[in-house]
Amino acid sequence: MKSKKELNLNDLRKLKKQIPISISFAKKLLEKYEGNIELVIQNFKENQIEILTKNLNIESTIAEKYLNENNFEINKAIKNYEKEHFTKTELILRRKISNSDKVSLICSVVEIKYDLKRDYWLKKEKIEKLDLKIQNILSVNEAIEYEEWETFSSALYLLKQQIERIRNIFHCEELANFLENAKESTDDNFFQNEKEKLYENMLNYVSKNKEDFP
Repeated sequence: MKSKKELNLNDLRKLKKQIPISISFAKKLLEKYEGNIELVIQNFKENQIEILTKNLNIESTIAEKYLNENNFEINKAIKNYEKEHFTKTELILRRKISNSDKVSLICSVVEIKYDLKRDYWLKKEKIEKLDLKIQNILSVNEAIEYEEWETFSSALYLLKQQIERIRNIFHCEELANFLENAKESTDDNFFQNEKEKLYENMLNYVSKNKEDFP
């Protein structure tokens, strides 16, 4: 007669062949349903459907469809759902990364989409051929990235060119006023402190104009 341990190992092997269940969760369900494999699989699938439904805020029938297509693997189901329902920009906006990284990635997606060749920095003529809303994001981000790569004083002339956008498009009035009056010798602490607000407003702008971004 086989021991309980041997039975559990056999049950675990059977489950792992049929569903992508973790060992700890499998043991918990096997114990709960007294080794009934069918009930364990049913409960596991119901649990996966509930998780995906809440995660993506979709109907359970849609969640079940994507899980069935992906062997009930949550991560694969999410990836395929998002790929079919969101643009690259929308996916970046949903990611849990810093605002500066989001803006940078959105700009990279635009560069790839429109095949913008760089010579270290994007040429103004290339940016000006794009949709105005995309121009607004790329132009300000280029100035910020130049400042981060070089120094505030060396990037000031580029930043000053973006004052109108910073004030009227991204609604950072205080930062715009600061840049307007700034000189190469000006301390950049205020600029550094205000950058996060600028990034946040840039992302809000992208979010409101998602249809214009790839």
